[in-house]
Amino acid sequence: MLPASTDASDETRRASLSARRTSLGGRLTRLIVLTSSTTLLVGAVLFAWYTWSEAKAVLTRDVHLVAGVLGSNLRPALEFEDARFATEELAKLERQPHILAARLYAVSGKPLAQWQRPGTGPLDFPESLGAGEFGGAEAGDPAAGEQDVVGPGSTLRVTHPVTQGDRVIGTMLVESTLSPVHARVERLAWILAGGWLTCVVLAWALARRTQRRISAPIVELSRTARNVTLACDYSLRAEVPAGANESLETCELVESFNRMLVEIQSKDLELEAQRAHLGAEVERRRLELAQVNGALRVSMEQTTAATVAKSQFLANMSHEIRTPMNGVIGMTTLLLDTDLDLHQRDTATTVLYSAEALLVLLNDILDFSKIEAGRMELEVIDFDLKQLVEESLQTLAHRAEPKSVELVSWVRPGVPRRLHGDPGRLRQVLLNLLTNAIKFTERGEVVAEVALERPEDAADAPGQCLRVSVRDTGVGIPPERIARLFQLFSQEDASTARKYGGTGLGLAISRQLVHLMGGEIGVESVLGQGSTFWFKIPCVEAKSPAEVAAAVPRRIPRTRMLVVDDNTTNRKLVREYVRSWGSTCDEAKDARQGLEALREARAQGRPYGLVFVDHDMPEADGEDFAREVAADPELATVPLVMLTSLGSAGEAQRMEQLGFQAYLVKPVREANLVQCAMAILCAPGPGTSPTAILTSTRLEHAPRIRTAHLLLAEDNLVNQKVAIGFLRRLGYTCDVAADGLEVLRALELKRYDLILMDCHMPEMDGYESTRRLRAIGSRIPIVAMTANAMTGDRERCLAAGMDDFVTKPISRASLEAALRRWIGCQHGGEASPASEAAPASEVSSAPGGTPSGPGDREPG
Repeated sequence: MLPASTDASDETRRASLSARRTSLGGRLTRLIVLTSSTTLLVGAVLFAWYTWSEAKAVLTRDVHLVAGVLGSNLRPALEFEDARFATEELAKLERQPHILAARLYAVSGKPLAQWQRPGTGPLDFPESLGAGEFGGAEAGDPAAGEQDVVGPGSTLRVTHPVTQGDRVIGTMLVESTLSPVHARVERLAWILAGGWLTCVVLAWALARRTQRRISAPIVELSRTARNVTLACDYSLRAEVPAGANESLETCELVESFNRMLVEIQSKDLELEAQRAHLGAEVERRRLELAQVNGALRVSMEQTTAATVAKSQFLANMSHEIRTPMNGVIGMTTLLLDTDLDLHQRDTATTVLYSAEALLVLLNDILDFSKIEAGRMELEVIDFDLKQLVEESLQTLAHRAEPKSVELVSWVRPGVPRRLHGDPGRLRQVLLNLLTNAIKFTERGEVVAEVALERPEDAADAPGQCLRVSVRDTGVGIPPERIARLFQLFSQEDASTARKYGGTGLGLAISRQLVHLMGGEIGVESVLGQGSTFWFKIPCVEAKSPAEVAAAVPRRIPRTRMLVVDDNTTNRKLVREYVRSWGSTCDEAKDARQGLEALREARAQGRPYGLVFVDHDMPEADGEDFAREVAADPELATVPLVMLTSLGSAGEAQRMEQLGFQAYLVKPVREANLVQCAMAILCAPGPGTSPTAILTSTRLEHAPRIRTAHLLLAEDNLVNQKVAIGFLRRLGYTCDVAADGLEVLRALELKRYDLILMDCHMPEMDGYESTRRLRAIGSRIPIVAMTANAMTGDRERCLAAGMDDFVTKPISRASLEAALRRWIGCQHGGEASPASEAAPASEVSSAPGGTPSGPGDREPG
C-alpha cells in the first residue's frame, strides 16, 4: 500500500478540492426547486399581464360608457350651443375619482365646454378636431369616432361621438387615470407573490425528501472516494445506506466502485514489489542517457560547425560564380547593342541565352541551399498580380514560339488586381510551372489561370486564397509517378533528363516556396492528354492604392557617378553602362580609394550624384564603406547603391539601415540598373530618396520611369531628317508618320509622350488630325511645326487643339525650348547640352510611316 503523502502542495490541493466540493443532494434539490419556481413565476407573470390587459379594457369601456351617458345629456347644449349648461354637466364628472378632464367639441370641431379636476396640470387637448378625428362614419356605426389614446403621464384618453338620430352633432373627449388598473394589478401581484413563495417552500420540502433516496448512495460513494484520495488507502469500501433502493443504478455503481478498489489494491501491492527494482533501473538508464547526451552534444557542435562552413562556402561560391557571370551577361548585352552582322549577333545571343540558363540553375541551387538551411526569407510588398502573370508569360514566349505552343493567361473576374506579398517568389513558382509545362508540350496550349476560392479546411475561415493553375496539353504523367514529382532531384525517369533536360530542383523548390508562403501545391494529370499544376496561397489584398506612374524623363539626368569594386570586369561593365546614359563614371578598386574620390569630388565642388559599391572587397567591404560615408557629414547625402553576389530580404533591410538606397544582386541587368538610377536621381526634390530601399523585386513592380518617346508627323523627307537629327542630338527617340491618318493609326498601336505635328500634309493635315484626337478625348501634347508664321496662324493652331507652336525653319534651341515645356524629368536634373548628349539611338517609323531604322528600347 502506498503511504499517504505529506507534501505541503498536496495538502493545499486537497483543501482546495474539499472547498469546491458541493453536496449532490443539495444540487438536486436546487435544480428541482429552481425548475418549479421558474415555471410558476413565468405563469404568474403571464397571468398578471393578462389581468392588466383585461383591467385596462374594462376601464376603457367604463370611460366610454361615462362619455356616452354624458354625451346624451349634452345634446341640447350642442344644438343650442349652450356652453354654460355644458360646463355644469361636465362638472358632474368630479364624482368619478379616476376622471381627470373632459372637453366637448361641437360638430364644427371647435371646443364648446370643458372641465378639469382641480390640482391637475395643464391640458394638452387639441384645440380643434377634424372630420377624421370624429371617425368619419355615420351615427349608426357603433365604432364611429371611438379611439383609445394613451396620453402623457400614463393616462387613458377616449373620444366618443355625440349623436342625434343618425347624425353626429359633436364629440366628447375624456381623459382618465389608470389608477383602477394599477390597484387591481397591485392586489393581484401580492396574491401571486404569496402563492409563489408558498409553492417554492412546498417544492423545496418535497425535493429534499425525494432526493435523499436517489442521492444517498452517490453521496456515500463520493465520501469514500474522497477518503481514498486523501489517505491513499485502497482498503476502504463504500457501503449502501440503509433504506436505499438496492435496485437503483446508483447502488450498482457503489458495488462496481468497490470491485475497482479491490483491483487497485492488488495492483498497488505489485507496484510496491517493483519499486525497489525500479530505483536501480532508473539509475542505470540515467547513466546511459548522460552518455548519449554527451555524444549528441558533440554531434550537434560538429553539425553546427558544418552548417556554418556550408553557409560560408555558399557565400564564397555565390560571389566567385556571380562575379564572372556578371561580366559575361553584362558584356554580352553591351556587345548586342553594337553593330554586328547576322552571324555575330546570333552567336552573341546564344552566349547570352546560355549564360542566363546557367544563372537560373545557379539560383535554383542557392535557393535550395537557403531553404535547407532555413534561411529563406520572404519580401512583403504591394504588387500588380495581372502584370506579374502577363510578364511571366511574355518572358517565356521565345521558348513556346518554336513549338507553336500558344501561351494564354486568364485572371478571373473578382481577383484583386493589387496584392500584398512576395511577387519575386510568386513569379519564381509560376515561371517554374510554366517552364515545365512548355518543356513537356509539343503542340497545343499552356494556360495560366488565376482564381479566388475559400479555404477547404473551414467553410467559415476568414479571407480567401489565391488559386493559380498552369494547364498544358502535353504528354501527361503516369499516376504512379505523380507522388515523386515534388521530391528533390526527382524526375519521371532517367530518359526524361536525357530528352528534356533539367535537374529536378524546380518543382521541389516551388513546393518549399509555396509552403513558406502558407499554401499548398499539387498536380492533376491524364496520361497523353496533359497536366494541370496548381498551387494555393493566402490572398492578401494591398491596402495602399496603386502608385501613380512616375514622371516621364527623356533620359537619366546627367551626373557624375562612381563605381567602387575590386573586380576590374565589374567596374568596366558599370562604367560602360553609365557612359551609354551620357554621364561620366570614375572607378575605385577598394573602399579607401572610393572615400578619397568622394572627398576630392566634394572639395572640387563637383560631387558624385550616385555611387555603386560592391559588397565583398579586401580590407574594408561595402558595409564598412557605407559606415565611413555616413560618419562624414559632408558625404552623408551621397546616394549609395549596393551590388552584391548573395542577397535576401533580411540583408536588404540591414543595408537600408546602413544608408544604402538600393540593393541589387549580381549579375545586374542594365534594365534594373537604369530603373534604379532614374528612381534615385529623379526623386522628388534634392536630397530625397525613395521611401524604401530599392531591390530587384521592388524595381520590377514599381511604376516605370519611362524614356520619353515622340511621334513626328511630317511628309517632307528633308524636314524629317532635320527634325530627327535635332531630336537625336537632344537625346530623344521618335517614330515617323507621313500624314494625319498615319498619326491616328500609330496612336492606336503605341503610346507616345508628345507629337510634333506638321500642319500641311496630304490625305489629312495636322489641323484635322488634331481635331479628331481631341474629339476622342486624347490629351497627348501636340506641338505644331509649320512654315506659316503670319498673324493668326498661331491662334489657328491653338484653336484646332494644339498645345504649342514652332515655326519653320526649325532651330534646335526653339525645338528644345518647346520640348522642355511639355516633357522632362520634373524633379530630376537638367538635360545635358547637345555637346554632352549620349550617342544617338536609331529612330523607328510609326505603322505605315517611312522606315528609318530599328525601334527604340525602353529601359526596364
